Amino acid sequence: MFQTTWAGDCSAWECDELGHLNMSFYLDKFEQARMGLFVRLGLHEAFRTGAISTVRSRDIHIKYLAEARPGSPLRIESAIIALHDTTAEVGHVMYHRDGRMAATLREIVEHVYIPEDKKFAWPSRLKLKAAEHMDQLPAPARARNLSLDWELKSPAASELDYLGAADIGSGMFLPADTMPAGHVPFSKIFRRITTTLGWYSGGWPEFSDPDYIANGGSAVVLEIRVHMPNLLRAGDIYHMRPAIVDANPYTRLIMHNILNTLTGECVVAGYAAAGLFDLNARKLTKATDEQIGALMQAGIPSLAPPSTR
Repeated sequence: MFQTTWAGDCSAWECDELGHLNMSFYLDKFEQARMGLFVRLGLHEAFRTGAISTVRSRDIHIKYLAEARPGSPLRIESAIIALHDTTAEVGHVMYHRDGRMAATLREIVEHVYIPEDKKFAWPSRLKLKAAEHMDQLPAPARARNLSLDWELKSPAASELDYLGAADIGSGMFLPADTMPAGHVPFSKIFRRITTTLGWYSGGWPEFSDPDYIANGGSAVVLEIRVHMPNLLRAGDIYHMRPAIVDANPYTRLIMHNILNTLTGECVVAGYAAAGLFDLNARKLTKATDEQIGALMQAGIPSLAPPSTR
């Protein structure tokens, strides 16, 4: 059954210019909830410095359901949805104090022997306890535009160059960005994405219109699906390569690619389903045919996820 694994609030310093919790801090809280769940399942040392085994996430699906604003009390309930030999499907639901769902996360995690960086079987003590923490994924957490069940493409730099994908930013992951096991988690990756997207005009041409901004126009992410085919570690330098791949009046799909600058290989690939947002009314707005046409003129449909290709 789902059990509380994290409780706290949405602090003002965790919010962005939209006035609500930044997606990287949603992930930070969900990561704490995951770690809390597996400690409850008997992996008491898995997240300490010097651990020889750990649990890490490589595939995630997020839905944002009711925005968390500064000062909002929040709690997360977590459960095992499916347990396999070396991996597990985990579900998390973040609630507001009044019981409304704020966001959900469905993820595939793996049990890893750190010295050899290899997956290995769950211990018997975890399997025995897992029955107390098993449950079904609640209906609001199920995919709407994006699916965790899709096998995502991981385009290399050469393919993105050929297709004309934008190159909007670069940097390096630092020791402070890593987990005790040495890898960079999704929360730190999302923080780099959210602080780089201001350079991506192709996904949000509306932001070039001063009147749109002056009238409270903005944008908001509704759903995310991300895969980490290669681990990121401290000292890795990267490039951000987004591309608009599909659009309709309500949502636009943007593919996000993070590439290792030295090798050109894809280390993170995924999609965000997002929409236009009125900051004054705090609600979604529809895109016009003209806006959709401008998006698709610069789009790369060949990079769209399986359901839209």
